[in-house]
Parts: sequence; structure tokens; C-alpha cells
Amino acid sequence: MTRRGIGIEQIRREIDAIDASMHELLMKRGELIAALQDAKGVGGARGTTALRPAREAQMLRALAARHHGAFPIVSVERIWREIIGSFTQLQAPFRVVLSGGEAAVLREYARHYFSVTTPVSLLDNAAAVIDTIAGDETAVGVVMDESGKRRANRPAPWWLTLAQRGEGPARVVARFPFLLGADRGAVAQRSAFMLSRAPVEPSGEDMTLVVVPVDSVRDPTSAKKEIELAFVGAQLGGLSMRLTDMAEDAGGAGMALVEIRGHLAAALIEEADAGLRWIGGYPVPFDLNSGNKADEK
Repeated sequence: MTRRGIGIEQIRREIDAIDASMHELLMKRGELIAALQDAKGVGGARGTTALRPAREAQMLRALAARHHGAFPIVSVERIWREIIGSFTQLQAPFRVVLSGGEAAVLREYARHYFSVTTPVSLLDNAAAVIDTIAGDETAVGVVMDESGKRRANRPAPWWLTLAQRGEGPARVVARFPFLLGADRGAVAQRSAFMLSRAPVEPSGEDMTLVVVPVDSVRDPTSAKKEIELAFVGAQLGGLSMRLTDMAEDAGGAGMALVEIRGHLAAALIEEADAGLRWIGGYPVPFDLNSGNKADEK
């Protein structure tokens, strides 16, 4: 069988040449990473983080936007993330800690989004993940999105724990999955967040997460009005925002998790002195079905 007049052996030789070229490029990339280490002075030392979720999002958006052909984009993403994860480990080793609960889904996310060279461990709960990050800058946490699933007999949601840590170093830096609309099986139906000490930088299309005190935990309509008034009082009116979850703290005080469209720095939120708690943000996922960013989760 031939393709465009080229024999099978010639096609195989071309495939082998492409494979060899890819390997050669990976080795050259490794040399550049070594040069980058020298330039930054990090040298793979512990106690630093080389994770840059915003830059990764920009690169993935570009990959998805220009991709064509039969090869699945989700496979491209998987290969790319393996490359990025491995080279990030070379720059500054890190480990992943999962928040218990839905272990199978969390491990699937860890397998897909971080290199096979990355150590992964399962902790009891989200509070343990947050405490681990507070004590180890190289730790990266993954917690499930449990918005709207709170029950009286369940522990406090991770976002409330994060807000209660005050000036703690852990924050939301990314959201999974990033490419929406890809066929990933059951894991595609669930969303998770990445927690880290990595910087929350603008990617061009972002969401900011803020925790807001409310009285009306059981009345979303009233809670939304309270949230709007809180932001107006903080001189932050007119923002595009969405209420995603509510819960009560140990003392019975109501709190709400709010997503705000755009990249807002922690200082801008917390200097407003209106009881608002910035807990991070994430690059908006890319919707493969629309060929654009995803407006909603």
C-alpha cells in the first residue's frame, strides 16, 4: 500500500526520522533548561518553585488553537504536560499531595497533569494538603471542586479552610481540566483545583477567587445582594462575578465563594478592608467545542 506514491518503507523511514528529531529536540530543550537554571541561579535547589501555571495556560491555548489533524488534542496535551512536568522537576523538584476522598479521580488528575517523575501522595483531607503546602514550598496540592455539595455532616470546604488560614502561603493557582470538551472518560465530569505557593500571574483570561462573609447562607438570592454590596463598599463595584458555593464556619458565620472575571491581585482585594479574602485564581480553561476560552465551569 502506498500513500501519495511513497512506499511503505519510505514512510517508515520518515516516521523514524521524525521520532529521532523529536528526541533530539527534547535533549536540546534539556540543555536550555540547564542554561535557564544557571541564569536564574536556582540549580534545582529545594525550597523554590518553578511552576508557572499562567505561562502553561498560554502555551496550551496556543497549542489547542493551531492544532489540526487526526491526532487527538488531548494526547498532545498529555505529551506536552509530561515534557513540562519533567523539565520543571529538573529546575526545582516538587511533589503532589492529594486531598483524600475521591482518590481515583485525584490520582487521574495527578497522572495527567504532572510528570511520571513527580512523587504523589494521598493525605486525609484538604486541611492536611493546605498545611503541607504551608510547611513545604515544593508541595503542590490537588483538591476536588465540591461547589454546591456541602452537607451538615461534612467537613468545612477546602476554600473556607484556605480563607481561614489568613496570610498562609497556599493559594489556588490552576483549575483542571484545562481543555474542556476532550474525551477523558469519567474524570472529565469532575473539576479540581491546584493549590501551591506558585505566583498567581495573569494569563490573559483569568478568574479570581474571593471568600466573602454573608448572612444568608441558605438564601442564594439574598447572599448575592450581600456580596454585591460588599464589593461596592470596598470600592470594587461593577466586577463580573458569580457565586459558586456557600458554607458556615465553625462558629456558624456564613461565608461565600465568589469567582470574579479577570486577574485581581491579593493586595487589591484585601486592602479594601471589607472582610474579603483573596484565595487565588486560575487561568480560564479552553473550550475545544467553541475554540475559545470557557466562560463557565
